[in-house]
Amino acid sequence: MVEVLFFNANSEAGEVADLVFYALGMPFNLKGSSANSLSGEYSSLSVFGLNVKLESNTYDYEDDYEYMISIYKDKLTKLVVCDDVILPVVKVVARLLTDNLGVVVAHDVDNDLAIYSPTS
Repeated sequence: MVEVLFFNANSEAGEVADLVFYALGMPFNLKGSSANSLSGEYSSLSVFGLNVKLESNTYDYEDDYEYMISIYKDKLTKLVVCDDVILPVVKVVARLLTDNLGVVVAHDVDNDLAIYSPTS
């Protein structure tokens, strides 16, 4: 199971990873190259047995959203993580991004977008 969040950022591409993971309260611990990413790289961290991966949006809605975050079971961990854990983490990540970065975050749910807007 992979959950995907989409958003735009008013920052230069090189700063987005720092801003995003700072907004989540966690520094990213992995940066690598990706043939699937438009920028050619991704940033990620592993938390609760899940991988939180940030990269340029190459999935859906690329005309509307510049970045995407994929959240899925980390294949390198030995932790047992059932799918029931992923959705609550996705909601926490979306809410932290909207509140700390002031951006709209879209969650792809069954080919429709659930929108998280910043609180006042």
